[in-house]
Formats: sequence, structure tokens, C-alpha cells
Amino acid sequence: MGSDEAKEIYKQRATTAECVNAQARNRGQLRMPVRGLAKVRSVVGLFVLAHNLMRMAVLAPQIMGWGNSPSATAAQAALEVKKWHKAPKRAPCAKSTAPITTLHRANCVPVGRVRLERPLARRVCQYLKNSQPLSPLRPTNPVMANIKSAPSSHTLRGKTAIIGAGISAVGRVPGKSALALAADAAGKALADAGIGKHEVDGVLSSSAFASPFHRFSVAFSEYLGIQPTFSNTMQVSGATAATLFNIAAAAIAGGLAETVLVVGGDSLLTGLSPDLALRSMTESRDQQYEMPFGIPVANTFAMTAHRHMKEFGTTSEQFAKVAVIHREHARRTPGAQMTDPLSVDDVLNSGWVTTPYHKLDCSLISDGAAAFIVTSAERARALGIAKPIYILGGGECYTHEHIFLMPSLTTTGAVQSSARAYDMAGCRPKDIDVAGVYDCFTGTVIMMLEDLGFCPKGEGGRFVEDGQITYGGAIPCNTHGGLLSFAHSGMPGSLFHFYEVVNQLRGNCGERQVAGAELGLVHSLGAGFATNATTILGTEATL
Repeated sequence: MGSDEAKEIYKQRATTAECVNAQARNRGQLRMPVRGLAKVRSVVGLFVLAHNLMRMAVLAPQIMGWGNSPSATAAQAALEVKKWHKAPKRAPCAKSTAPITTLHRANCVPVGRVRLERPLARRVCQYLKNSQPLSPLRPTNPVMANIKSAPSSHTLRGKTAIIGAGISAVGRVPGKSALALAADAAGKALADAGIGKHEVDGVLSSSAFASPFHRFSVAFSEYLGIQPTFSNTMQVSGATAATLFNIAAAAIAGGLAETVLVVGGDSLLTGLSPDLALRSMTESRDQQYEMPFGIPVANTFAMTAHRHMKEFGTTSEQFAKVAVIHREHARRTPGAQMTDPLSVDDVLNSGWVTTPYHKLDCSLISDGAAAFIVTSAERARALGIAKPIYILGGGECYTHEHIFLMPSLTTTGAVQSSARAYDMAGCRPKDIDVAGVYDCFTGTVIMMLEDLGFCPKGEGGRFVEDGQITYGGAIPCNTHGGLLSFAHSGMPGSLFHFYEVVNQLRGNCGERQVAGAELGLVHSLGAGFATNATTILGTEATL
């Protein structure tokens, strides 16, 4: 029975009930109390919900790993929905070859048990109507393949340059607000560029969890004592950092500003209690359909890791190897938050956060800020900057908001964002000398190595295991230690990747220097792979 039929039936029943009530009132007896139209609508809503859930069930194969036949998977999905309703209250989040711990029900949301209200159910059905059936065992997803961008003759290649970079102390920095940390980094960036703050006419910033200011870029400008004519506060989760540079380059090329200060800072560690920090990240999820079920950031990324293990045989030991390599890099980096030696066994014995991730598979919580001065290539030459680092290419892709509408759990928008960046920069993955890859979790790095083109899909775990992301490997990544060992202060976290890549291209990294680095890539992402942004940087020799 369709939703329209259900509505009509219950409308008729409501009319009949009212007639009976009128007769009963005439006799002084009210036999069939009806509590208003809202009550009738709620009953109709149950039928509509059941109808939409059965249609939505074809999404389940992405997580559960069923066969390729659309009709077979739809039928099996429908059976699984019924099974979920009869299942015990505690259940594992997803299938995996890794050991699964029993998680709190609020942190475990199987697809077949998600309670959707009608507005979202309609969006799910519209999504299914407009999408091709998904093959869970196919590395290339038809929905992802259909993401196209309009061809453009315009390019940002070499039109802007980073002429200054600064970073605050990171880790535990007590007594410093997000604004104070950002101002500290900005002062160092201005000094590095050799210009005064009043020469800045544009400010782009990330927002800050520990700050009450929604217009952080405006509050920061006031704090620093400048009045820019171009300003914006960006919030696309972890992808914000690369987005800031892409927009800065576009604004300068388009004449909106000449010199832009890119800045981000937060005091996640000392400015918020652990409960408030977790709550602030959880509340970034959908307020109506996700947050009430208690789905924190870690769980959304854990779903993708489970799926990668299922499809490609990736192991917990390979995840742990990512953390070990990052710790070795951090041990060479002055000021890194975590520098104690680390082994694969240490990671595997560090306790579960949410399977398959252990505590040391997860990024840090930190205070810290970074800032950069971006200007036109012409002005960089006029100022006589010794080692300007040019923005050669940029790309972005935004694939979904809700994790259960992610087109593919193992292929992300990084494929599209990096392809645009490579095309604009005129290079390919094999040309990149050093990379900053967003590393909120160890499995994230493995997936990004594949989607950015550094290794084939499904080979990321073995690529890491073979030592290809450290010195002497195919693509040294996160040579400062990344979010896993250097620092992670929230949305500004990936700005630390930019700071490291800029200094690698300048040749300023001392014992951790990648020999002959001329071309670098930074990829930022967030919100359960919903947001992806890529920026390619190069020295003057790459123009």
C-alpha cells in the first residue's frame, strides 16, 4: 500500500470516527475518542515510514557486503530490515574481519535501524530514484563516476604565492584563547613575509570550537587591529584548510584583494573540557537525524574503515603502521605534541575507541594555530621574496551530508578534487615530491593514498606496509607527524600540513628535509569524507 492510499484510508476513518462521535454526543456517550488530526497524521506517518524504509534498504549493501544483483540485494536488504527490528538491542556496527567490541547502543546505528522522519525519508527515496544501483564489490562507483565539473578555460596556476608562514606553540598551551593563538601565528607569518599588518586587505579564517565568535575572521581582524576589505569565515569541517587557500587564490586573481591573511586557531585541549570537545564535534552532525543517536565523528570514519577491510583485506596492523610512521616523523620535529617511540603492538594494545580503531589510531586533541600570507605573483616579485611558494592548482568536491547517503564507502570525493588540482597544476601524482594528507584516523590516510592516485585502489595498506609514505618511499607524507602525532586543533589542523609542505619546498626542514622537494600536495577532508579539498604548491622552478 502506497503512502497516498494510506493517507486516504485514514482520512476516511477519521471522518467516520467523527460521525460516530457526533452521534454518541447526542446520546451523551463518547465511545470513540479522536485526539485531533495530529494524532491521525502520526499513525499515517508510521505507514509512510515503513514504506520508505523498505525502499531505503537498498543502501544497506554498501555496508553489509551483499551480492551484485540489484534485485537480489533489494530482496535481501528487505529481509535484513526485518531482522534488525528483531535483533538484540546491542549489535556490532558493521561486518569486519577485525575483532568487534560491544559498543553502547547510542554509538551503534545500523542502516536498517535508523529511524527516519518523513522529510529525510523523502530525500532518501529521491536519492535512490536518481541514482544507479550501487555495486558494493566494485572499486569504481557509478554515482562517483557521474560527478562532473563544468570545463573552464580559467586557471589559478602560478597567479598567487605564499610569501609568509607562521605557527604558534601546539599541544597543551594554557591561558591562550583561539584568538590569541591565531594572532601569535599571524604575527610570525607577517614577520616571515617582511610586511606590516596594515598591508593586509583580506582575511580568511576557519571557525573555532572554543570561540564564541561566529564571524571569527571579523573578530580576529578587530583583535589584530586591522580593517580588511575582504573577509570570510569558512566552515567545511576538516576540508577548510585547503579551501581557504583555494579561495584566497581565487579572490586575489579576481581582484577582491591583493594580500590575504589565511589563519586558523583553536584551543580544543585547554579551552574545552573533554566532554565539551566531544559534544561540540557530535553536535556538528545533523541535529534531527544523527545527533540524537549519538554518532560521533569516529564512528562515521570507522564505517568506511570496516568496509575497506571487507573489500580489500586491509588489516589492523596496516592501520597501526600509519601511526608508527607518523610518530617517527614527529620525533624529528621540534615542538611536536607526541614524540615517545611507538610500535605496532603499542597501537594494537592501546584500547578500543570504536572498532576497528584503537586509541592510537585516532588523531590528537590540541591547542594551536597557523597563519600564511598569500599575495599575487607580481607583488611577491616586487617585494623581493627569496623563496615564494606558488599555488599551482586547486580542486574541491562535496559528495554528501549524511553518512548513510555517502555514494561509496571506499571511494571519496578526493578522486574528483585531486583530479581538478592535478589538471590545473599540469602534473600527475607521480610528480609530487612531498604530501600533506589529512590523517584524522589511520585508515583515512590509506584511503586517501588511493584516491589521490599515489597507489591503486585497494593497495593502500600494502603501500604503507612497504614503507612508501616515509623517507626513501614513493611519496613522503606528513613529515611533521601529522594530526596523529604533531597536533590537531580542530579545523585549523590541516593548516599544519600546509606549514610543513611550504617549509619542505623552501628547504627549511633540517634533518626531516625531503631531498629535492619542488612540488607538494596538501589534501584536507572532513565530516565523514563529505568534504574534500586539494591544493598543489610548487617552487619557482615548477612554473
